[in-house]
Amino acid sequence: VWRLEPLGDGAARPDLFIWTPKSGALQRVTTGASVRQADPHPDGTRAAAVRCTDGRCDLMLVDLRTGAVSAVLPPVDGVTWGRPRWSPDGASLVASRHVDARWRVTLVDVRTGTLRDVGPDDQADRYDAAFADSGRAVVYTSELGGVPNITRLELASGVEQALTRVT
Repeated sequence: VWRLEPLGDGAARPDLFIWTPKSGALQRVTTGASVRQADPHPDGTRAAAVRCTDGRCDLMLVDLRTGAVSAVLPPVDGVTWGRPRWSPDGASLVASRHVDARWRVTLVDVRTGTLRDVGPDDQADRYDAAFADSGRAVVYTSELGGVPNITRLELASGVEQALTRVT
């Protein structure tokens, strides 16, 4: 989990913790790292997260044993990342990426840094994605039609299917 931690000057900064609900134990992972929205890797050794500082939010990896934070990708002006989620095999991430005035769902190969936007290129905002069907699909929020709805995208075919129809 992440929560805001107070700084000496009265401000607060987000840090990561490992919470064990059964016992209530809370173990601090980072100190002053400004990381949030973490998702643990399937092997439990690291987490993908977002670090927001100086007006930008970058995609990061956090070592859950040491608290060390490293960038997945070099920072790019005008690009903001949100809510990364690991694939079931731990080889890639799906995350929200804000670029060119809209949110996109982007796959990130963690080893190579290769990016792949998924979903139609219709100018609709798409965000808050997670893998589904053992990594064969992603589910996300789509604002196609002007109202947020949950949508499923089959990665192999690119076929998008609305799961909700909120009016």
